Amino acid sequence: VILLLCAPVRAVTYYKQTWTLGGFVCRTTDWFQHSCVVAKTLILAATTRAKHTLPHAPTPLRGPTWIHGALVFIWTVSMMFPIPQMLFASLLQYDSDTICVSKMPVCASEFMSLFYKIYPTATFVMPVILTTAYYTKTLHAAVNHAPSPQHQSKVILVLLCLSGALGLMLLPEWGTFTWVRLGYNKPPAGLLMFAQVLLYACSALSPVVLMTMYDDVRQGLVTLWFIATCRSKKCAPPKKCPQTEGNGAEVGANAMTNAVAQDADKTFPDVEHFWTGRRNTQVEDEQDPVPWEKEEKML
Repeated sequence: VILLLCAPVRAVTYYKQTWTLGGFVCRTTDWFQHSCVVAKTLILAATTRAKHTLPHAPTPLRGPTWIHGALVFIWTVSMMFPIPQMLFASLLQYDSDTICVSKMPVCASEFMSLFYKIYPTATFVMPVILTTAYYTKTLHAAVNHAPSPQHQSKVILVLLCLSGALGLMLLPEWGTFTWVRLGYNKPPAGLLMFAQVLLYACSALSPVVLMTMYDDVRQGLVTLWFIATCRSKKCAPPKKCPQTEGNGAEVGANAMTNAVAQDADKTFPDVEHFWTGRRNTQVEDEQDPVPWEKEEKML
């Protein structure tokens, strides 16, 4: 979602060096992008929590209704956290160019200063630390005490890699975000662009890690591919067996009789031609393929 909707907006802005997409896109771009980032980290943390508690929970908590409700709650919270970015975003005229900036009012500076310290901690630092620590502990237990350590450790290793990659690749984005919002010196432009590139690369990394390291995901994709290709091809209609009147013994006898008759009617053209030629033609001595037969007769 981030790659499809947010990356093109950044690319157009960097290319034209001015904002040309209007006020609505200016107010909603950062809000929507951070909503997706927060949802990704919270969903990862919720998945970790569910793997820890749901095996011992009653069956209704593992149903699709509970899962859909949890996803709706996570997305609602993720869209509420970045609301200040949508409220404070505005277009600013700078010489002949238009730029999209986040302008905080003076009356809300103290509250927003506290908010911008709690916001990254609650939506990024805590979930990533807890998720990485949980999977590290679980991997150690799976290697030493699990009944099938190879399979369990591989699955946990995939989830640990996802958590670690998510934390490392989103760290520059959250660092520059906090740096700018807390009013310190402006970070270098190269660091801002590097953080944006890592953010978009992180969105493409999760499917790559799952497809390269998780066997179940690969097998599922292969199955979907086969299903899609089989539906596009027309299957040949099945051949109908000839129906024969009578009871089972008569049907079997007729089938055997037909098979024997077909075998008796078969002729092998090469062999037939060979023996016909041997009986009906006079072969000269120089062209006789088996001259020793004639020598035996003469003797």
